[in-house]
Amino acid sequence: MESLDNISTNAKLPSLVKQVSIYKWRTIPKDFVTREGALVDCSGDIWTLATTRDLIRCNFGKIANLRLRWSLMRRVIHCAETISSGAATLIFFDFQSEILSRVTEFELDGACPDELFPGRLVALIKSAIRDAKSKKRLWSLNRLIRWYVWCAANFPEMGFLISYAATLDGMVIPGNPKGQAVRDEDPDAGPLDLSLELPLIVRALQNDLSDEYEHIQERAAVALCVALGRNPANFIFLDEGDLRDLTQGIDGVDSCYQLAVPRIKKRQIDPRQDFQIETIEASFAKHLVNLINANRGRPVEALTDQGLVQSDVRPLFRRRQCNQKPVPASAVHRAIRPSTTFISALLKYFVKRHNILSPVTMTSLVVCARRFRYTLATSLVDQGVSRRELARILDHTDTQHVEVYFEMRSRIIRHLEVAQAKLFGAYLRYFKGRFIDSPEEAETADRSDKDLFFASASGASVQIEIGKCGEQKLCGLDPPFSCYLCPKFRPYVHADHFKVLTVLLSDRESRLKRYESVRMGIQIDDVIFAVGEVVAEAERIAHAEA
Repeated sequence: MESLDNISTNAKLPSLVKQVSIYKWRTIPKDFVTREGALVDCSGDIWTLATTRDLIRCNFGKIANLRLRWSLMRRVIHCAETISSGAATLIFFDFQSEILSRVTEFELDGACPDELFPGRLVALIKSAIRDAKSKKRLWSLNRLIRWYVWCAANFPEMGFLISYAATLDGMVIPGNPKGQAVRDEDPDAGPLDLSLELPLIVRALQNDLSDEYEHIQERAAVALCVALGRNPANFIFLDEGDLRDLTQGIDGVDSCYQLAVPRIKKRQIDPRQDFQIETIEASFAKHLVNLINANRGRPVEALTDQGLVQSDVRPLFRRRQCNQKPVPASAVHRAIRPSTTFISALLKYFVKRHNILSPVTMTSLVVCARRFRYTLATSLVDQGVSRRELARILDHTDTQHVEVYFEMRSRIIRHLEVAQAKLFGAYLRYFKGRFIDSPEEAETADRSDKDLFFASASGASVQIEIGKCGEQKLCGLDPPFSCYLCPKFRPYVHADHFKVLTVLLSDRESRLKRYESVRMGIQIDDVIFAVGEVVAEAERIAHAEA
C-alpha cells in the first residue's frame, strides 16, 4: 500500500494530499490502540483486529480508490477507538459488500477523476439504497450511511456532500427484524420442536460415551446450548475456572454447579469484564467437567509476530490447532480461543455423527446456537416465566427482545393424532422393550404380579392385558404408561395398544385445554410416541404373520 503520509509525489491525487495537509486532518498512523487496549499495526494493507467473533483481518489493499480507502481507514480507526473492534470490522465488511462490489459499475476505481468522485459516490449509494429497499433490508445499510454522514461532517472537502449527508441523516432506518424465524416457525431456523426434535438431541447427548477429544468438545457445546441458550461468543470466552461445584468436598451431597458466563454486547472493554452466574444441572455440567479433564496436559499456545507464545489462561474450548498466521502480541488473548463458528461446527458435527434426522422435515436436523436459544426461550414461556426473568436468562437489557416468544405462545403447540404418533414414534424410538406372543416368552412367565393391565376409559373394571414386566426385581415405575419407555417391558403383539394410544392422546388434549400450557400438555409426549411406535410395530408384525 502507498500510505497517504508518503504520496506527496503521487500525481494521481494531488488535491487529496493537499487537503490532508491544509485542513490538518489526522493522517493514517503506523499503529493505534483499540478501545479494548490492543495495539493494531496499520503500516500495511492488512490490519488485524481482535473481536469477540475471532481475529479479523481487514485488507484495505482491495480498495483502489485512495479517497474511499483513506476515509474508510479513518472510520475504522474511529470505531475501533471509541466503540469496539467488532464495530470497526463490521463497517469494513459492510463497505466491502455494498460499496466495493459496485465500484466498477460506477467507475469509482483508482482512475476516477477528483471532480467526478462526489457524484459517482452518491449515485452508488442511491443504487445500494434502492436495492436494499426492494429486498426490505434497508437496515443493513445503516453503518454505511453513518460512514458517509461522518465523513461529510469531518472532511467534506474530500468530496462527501453535506447536502446529501443531511438527506441520509434524515432517513428513517428500520431496525434489524428480530425473531423473524420464530414468528415464521421456520423448520430449519426457528425453535426446535419440544416434543420431536429436542428429545433426540438430549438422548444422543446422554448415550454418547466416546472418549475422543473432539467428541468431548461436541458434547460440552451441545450441553451448554441446551442448558443456557446463549450466543457462541459467551461460550468461546469461558475459562475452565468459571465452572464451580458448590458442594465439592461435602460427602453424601449431590453436586451443585454454577457457571460464571462472560457477558458480551454490553459495551465492556473485555468480554470477561462482567459475568452472569447461572446454575447448571449436573447432567449437563458433567460434560464440561469431562472437557476440563480432557484439556489437561494440552498447552495453550499462539503464534505471534514475536514467535510462539504459551499462555497461562485455560480456555474451556481450544482451537483444533495453533493459529497458522502470526498475530500481534497484543492479540494473544484472542488468538488462544477459537472463532465463534467453532461452536456451530461442533453442534453440526454432533448431529452428523449421530445421524439425527428431524421428524418434522424428514431430513438431517439443522442445528445452530441460535436455534437452541429460541428453543430455551419458548420452553420457558411455556412454563410461565415472566418477561423480565426471560430477559435476564437470555441476558437482554430490556424486555422488548423477548416479546416475540410471548406472541408465539399459543401457536407453538403441536396437536397430535394417532397417525402422527405412530409416524413420529418410529423416528424417535423411545420403545426399548421386546415383543412377545404369550406370557411364557417373558423372563417372569411364572409371576402373576408382573402382568401389566390398562384400565379402559369405559371403566376400571374393564381392563386390557398389554404385556409382562421383565424385571425380576421390584419395579419403581408407574405402570402401565411408563412401561412403554422401559427396556424390560414385554408387550403382547396382539394386545390392544391402540386403545392405550387413543386414551393418552385424548388426555393430552384435555390437559392443553384445561391448563392452557404447552408444558402440561407435552409432558407425556415421550410415552405417547413410545406407544405409537409399539402400535405401528405390532401392526407390522401382525401383517407379516397374516
